[in-house]
Amino acid sequence: MKTNRPVVSTAPEYRAPSVAPAPPPPVPLPRRRLPFGLLFVVLAAGGLTAAALWTEPGRASIGLVRDKVNQLFPSSTPPAPTNVISTEVVVFGLVDLENRVVGAHPEVPGRVAVVKVREGQTVKKGAELLRLDDEQARLAIKAAEVELDNATTRLEQAKKLPEQQQAEIDAQKSIIAGVESQKKVADAALETQERQKAAGIGKEDLYKQASALVDAAGKSVQAEKAKLKVLELKKEQLEFDIKRAAGEVEARRVAVDQAKDNLKKRVLLAPADGKILRLQVAEGDLVTTSPKDPAILFAPGERYIVRAEVQQEAADDIDTKADVFVEDDLRPGKRPKWAGKVKRVGDWFAPRRQVILEPRQINDVRTQEYIIELKEDNNLRIGQRVRVTFRKRQAAKDS
Repeated sequence: MKTNRPVVSTAPEYRAPSVAPAPPPPVPLPRRRLPFGLLFVVLAAGGLTAAALWTEPGRASIGLVRDKVNQLFPSSTPPAPTNVISTEVVVFGLVDLENRVVGAHPEVPGRVAVVKVREGQTVKKGAELLRLDDEQARLAIKAAEVELDNATTRLEQAKKLPEQQQAEIDAQKSIIAGVESQKKVADAALETQERQKAAGIGKEDLYKQASALVDAAGKSVQAEKAKLKVLELKKEQLEFDIKRAAGEVEARRVAVDQAKDNLKKRVLLAPADGKILRLQVAEGDLVTTSPKDPAILFAPGERYIVRAEVQQEAADDIDTKADVFVEDDLRPGKRPKWAGKVKRVGDWFAPRRQVILEPRQINDVRTQEYIIELKEDNNLRIGQRVRVTFRKRQAAKDS
């Protein structure tokens, strides 16, 4: 059945995209040119000002202005002196020991069983600092001693064998003598048969029998002499075995000594009279033979010195016979200065021992090391950074 309703489409209506109108082109602004007359006036004024500054009145006027500004706005920093020749050389230094701080560490690896000192403790030479676990080392000593006993027993037995061998040689010589006697008897019987045969009264069978006995006796003598030679060669071998057994005993004795030395190395002893600076291991720690840091930092009991590094450009200006003054770098003026003397000067120019990353210090330079020995007692500490003041040669002569 058909209807007269209009057909309505369900498809979406198409709409053309909207296009924004294009902006109008920019209107160029009129260019403004700087008058050449004004430029000439500015340059002329600058040139006259520069010329005035290079004249005495110009510099004097600048000084008056600076003084007026300083009066109106005073500064807390005193003005730097002018036309002053320095009579001193000031460098950084470190408090140290002339023989350096010792890094004490066990010579064998192992686990720390007990630490017997504390930081800051003063000890005597040979004092026990720490001990490693030594159970395996003691077992190794027992095993080496057992091997030594066995080698000693074998050596004693080897020493007895030549006597037995000599007895066998003597017995063999006796056997040879008996066999030679039998051969002589057989030779005499054979001669008798030969005479009878020549006289026509001998019997052929008796002659053959006597000849066979002579041959058998000769072979017996050769066989017994061969046995004697073997016995004599065996005696030489026994002497070699004794030397080898003695060498084995010596090797086992060395093994015992090594095992005992290994046990001793598990105890770390103080290398000299001194003080424990820092403990870097604790009980239960596992130490190796090539550690990153030593187990204990140890300071031998000697006077502190100051290592001052003087740059190459100032090394020739220093008077090594004049007094040297030392003060704390981070607290200048708050502690008294300590006087000292130059004890030793390095024979070469080398890079700095310690590179300090700070603006005041230039690290990429060559320096000469000065060892300063302080005159009086002080409360300086190892590793403390100080300022070292040297006198210049000419300043020392003028004073």
